[in-house]
Amino acid sequence: MLHKKLPLIAIFGGSFNPIHNGHLGVANIILAEMPNTEIYFVPCGQPVHREAFNTRSAERLEMIRLAIKHNRHYHVSTYEIDSPAPSYTIDTLRHFRKQFPLHPLAFIMGMDTFVSLDTAWGNDWHHLLDYVHLLIVPRRGDIKECSQPLKKYVQ
Repeated sequence: MLHKKLPLIAIFGGSFNPIHNGHLGVANIILAEMPNTEIYFVPCGQPVHREAFNTRSAERLEMIRLAIKHNRHYHVSTYEIDSPAPSYTIDTLRHFRKQFPLHPLAFIMGMDTFVSLDTAWGNDWHHLLDYVHLLIVPRRGDIKECSQPLKKYVQ
């Protein structure tokens, strides 16, 4: 019996308020570079570091579903939206690790998010690699350097 390699589960979090071509372009590039990948769009439920969204969760979910409906490798997760607690990425990563215990997992983030990990993500930021690999996407105009603690983390 042949053993098929399990797909990478790539977690793509964000407000998706609204989802746009930039989000889809990132997902398309990742899928083109790593074809054995399933991408889960995870819209934020209750944001921790910003004001509540002006668009209802149900509307954001519907926009995502419409935008991804033609790609069988794209999925939407309601984990954060369904949670009554504020949305912390580390909790979402733990959830996906439990849901997919044998799959390789990756978390998609922009370079702007990556360079602020040690200052904006609280004390659990250094545990990200306990759960996932990082897929860091450059953005136009990214010129910030990593802090010393973050440089040590990635070396």
